[in-house]
Amino acid sequence: MYETVDTFLSNQDNWVTIGYIGGGSFIVLVLLGITNTIVVYRDVPDFLWSVALVVVPFATLVTQSLLMPENVPSDYNVFWETTQTKIVSVIGGLITTHATMKTFINCVSNNGIIIGPIMFIFKICASIVSIFVCMAVFNKLFENQRTIRGVLIGMIIFGVFTFFLKRLINGDSVARKKLNA
Repeated sequence: MYETVDTFLSNQDNWVTIGYIGGGSFIVLVLLGITNTIVVYRDVPDFLWSVALVVVPFATLVTQSLLMPENVPSDYNVFWETTQTKIVSVIGGLITTHATMKTFINCVSNNGIIIGPIMFIFKICASIVSIFVCMAVFNKLFENQRTIRGVLIGMIIFGVFTFFLKRLINGDSVARKKLNA
């Protein structure tokens, strides 16, 4: 299992493909959000639950890596070795499961049983892009050798991202459009 994942992640073409899928999903969601034909995110909590699908597993893995010993034995189970790692794994798994169910329910309740699951898949991919953009901007703003140019570029990217995010949270706009139609 670990060898398969390691092989997959070590191939640069797979990362490029994941980037295209995530970026394409983000673009599709932005286009749907701008046209106000489909609810992308009803409100901010809906957006946050979708982002939690990526943030919580990532935070769980970071926490697990901090709990690992300095010299890791070959048979070390990262998720289930000590009491602390078991607690972190269970809590991370429960929150991720809850975020997944909450996001899926929101997608189906906002867009129906046919379009809802499709939106769910797009939201997962777009959440990955959102997290990477936020991490890149955070890195630009707080790196040791930052320059005014780098900070300005980071702020511009964050501003553009915020503009698109406001277009994606369109539950009220879609409701008004359906009322006026």
